[in-house]
Amino acid sequence: MRCFVAAFLESDSAARLSRLAPKIEGFTPVNPDNLHVTLLFLGELTEDQARTTSKQVQTLGAGPLRCELMAITGLPRPSRAAVAVAELHPHRVLASWHAGLIERLGPADRQFRPHVTLARSRRPRGVKVQPVTSRIYIRLRPPALYLSETLPAGARYSEISFS
Repeated sequence: MRCFVAAFLESDSAARLSRLAPKIEGFTPVNPDNLHVTLLFLGELTEDQARTTSKQVQTLGAGPLRCELMAITGLPRPSRAAVAVAELHPHRVLASWHAGLIERLGPADRQFRPHVTLARSRRPRGVKVQPVTSRIYIRLRPPALYLSETLPAGARYSEISFS
């Protein structure tokens, strides 16, 4: 199972962010139901590993969180972006969730840069950086473990929970 830990946007925040997101030529928008902040990508896990990981995520004791948007930009860099993202202002709680996951589950493969992926491109393209000039907030649901499936119609993410 290809897994990651994320905080998905609450539905009203996802709908609002989708409406606000600029349409960028050559980029395909992400379905609002898939908007999230990845806290830690884990890769392939067995069912036993996923069960253990799910319990570790629950030990964060995290609740919903309100975050402020900082800018619309491209990653890995604006001049040659594979994804258009909404960057979030640094938030100590979001950073503590990430640090707690690293402590419990091991090192990350890249530096944590909180963002929500808005659109994807099949080949790198330029994305104009657009600072958010008015205060725009989104609400995140508590972190959970998710399964990522790549399908012809796009990615499908499913929360993994064990009773």
